[in-house]
Amino acid sequence: MDLERLKHFLQDASIPIADKFGLAKLPENAHFIVASALFFWAVHLIFAPIVSRVLAPVSYGKLRSRNARNNWYVSKRPSNSAKQAHTTCRNIRVVSLVHSLIIIPFAFRNLYSPELDADRAFGWDKQYGYTASIACGYFIWDTFESSIHFTDVGFVIHGASSPCVHSKHH
Repeated sequence: MDLERLKHFLQDASIPIADKFGLAKLPENAHFIVASALFFWAVHLIFAPIVSRVLAPVSYGKLRSRNARNNWYVSKRPSNSAKQAHTTCRNIRVVSLVHSLIIIPFAFRNLYSPELDADRAFGWDKQYGYTASIACGYFIWDTFESSIHFTDVGFVIHGASSPCVHSKHH
């Protein structure tokens, strides 16, 4: 399947969701949302482990389980210490950092949009659509990540509710 056919497939598949929830712009941005989510999964599964190995080769290299590598930390004290200090450098934190490095410049571009200036609550322009799509894709990844590596229901709720905020204009 070529990319154009995939884009149309995703647009068509998103129409029932868009109609049900009143998300008029969703079909034209569905492919960006899916691409964003897949990008953040790739960062999590490929790029983050490489960065973690480079930043802390000894500590990260000792971890054997996938869950341990996902939530690893570097201890600053011996492991028998009751008050263990640690520095987080988790694979999931690398993804979060990449997201912030991408989304902040996009958000700043939106500050100077005449369309958004005209209606701060419900304004729309295509650049904002890209920004919201990237954010939605990230939080879709975050919801799945939080559900799979469950540590706290708050993380799952945060990940699941955030696309609702960013999709209000879709």
